[in-house]
Amino acid sequence: MSLKKTPWIQFPDGKEVPGVKLDSDTGEVTVYVVRITRNNLEIIPIIYTTGISACIKRYNEIEKSHERIDGNLLIQLGESYAEFGNFQKAKECILKARSFDNLNEDFVQKCDSLYEYIEGLDDLTNKPFQIPETLIEHFKKVCHLGRKDDIWLKSKIMMKRFF
Repeated sequence: MSLKKTPWIQFPDGKEVPGVKLDSDTGEVTVYVVRITRNNLEIIPIIYTTGISACIKRYNEIEKSHERIDGNLLIQLGESYAEFGNFQKAKECILKARSFDNLNEDFVQKCDSLYEYIEGLDDLTNKPFQIPETLIEHFKKVCHLGRKDDIWLKSKIMMKRFF
């Protein structure tokens, strides 16, 4: 995904210089720095890693060692995906975390709350026609689950935006 291109700076062959690219699957952000010296155009890619990268690395390490995946790691990965707008992967992580056996009620409620919040963000971002009442329903469900955490607070803020 390209966040910003720079059409006023072009390579000699006429191609646009890329702006900032985000790979929401890996969490890597590539920033292309343009350096111009003596009629020479140089593009230098700088790659930054994000929370998604760290979670994926930990997840892969656990899978390779055949240890049991921690549901909290999946929740953290899901939250990271959601922050980068990859809502489908975020919801998959939350559903996978919720599918584990022997979960306590608090963890299940945390999964349900986060899933509903991400569902609301997904609708807000990706549905072409949005009805405020429909969007608010997702955030109301989060609040009705009764968890007083950061997702609850974020949902309250989202409801205030639409009322």
